Amino acid sequence: MSKPRDKKVASAKLERLCYLKAADLLAYEAESLQRMAVTPWPTTLSWWKRALLEASTNARNQGQLHLHVWFEAADPRAANNAPCHIIELGAQVIPSGTGSASYFFAIGESLGTQRRGLRKLNFDLDYNSNTREPKPAMHTQVSGRLPPSMSDRYPANSFDFLMPKLDKPRIACLPKSFALLAHLAFLEYHSTDSGLSNLVYDPTWLAVVRSAEDKILKPHFEYCAEWMGKTDFRSRSLLSHFYGLPRS
Repeated sequence: MSKPRDKKVASAKLERLCYLKAADLLAYEAESLQRMAVTPWPTTLSWWKRALLEASTNARNQGQLHLHVWFEAADPRAANNAPCHIIELGAQVIPSGTGSASYFFAIGESLGTQRRGLRKLNFDLDYNSNTREPKPAMHTQVSGRLPPSMSDRYPANSFDFLMPKLDKPRIACLPKSFALLAHLAFLEYHSTDSGLSNLVYDPTWLAVVRSAEDKILKPHFEYCAEWMGKTDFRSRSLLSHFYGLPRS
């Protein structure tokens, strides 16, 4: 008898409408990164402008997005003499094939000439619904693989204590864009950094974030509200739907 994970899951066609296709997400990210670049960044983040513009240009010219930036900020709950956190943010969008999109939010701290891993979350958009194991298309999971862009500062085993080979759990989450990911990180740390505190209220930056909310989050919320309002679905679960259930 085959195990449950060996059963093929029916294609969750409705779920696909919750998210931008990979090519559309790439086009939006290229535009959004350009808008992000003109944000009045704090001095410590001024180097982001070049990184954002370069990533935007490469997305348009090469058809893929690869971006990794970081910032340092004090841990809001740590002692005054505790080392600062280094917040690593990354994005990868590849439209070819079935398409893939992945974002990461990692936290580290300085350890001599390198960095030590503390936390890492991946936010993945998996467009391939023809899978043996049920999982939400948009999901978050602990750790994930170490991105190549982090390998020059973090030892290969930096996040091994998080058991990166363990895929479970994959938890359904809201869709992401890089602007939304960055805003999430800034909100986590703005209470201990005056530059970030000013940034999260800056009208130019908030216009970028609101644009991302309209483009990325609004369709998702509208879809969920419409799904839950359907009379035919009253006996079904939206969360189960994100896992491709029922299978028939």
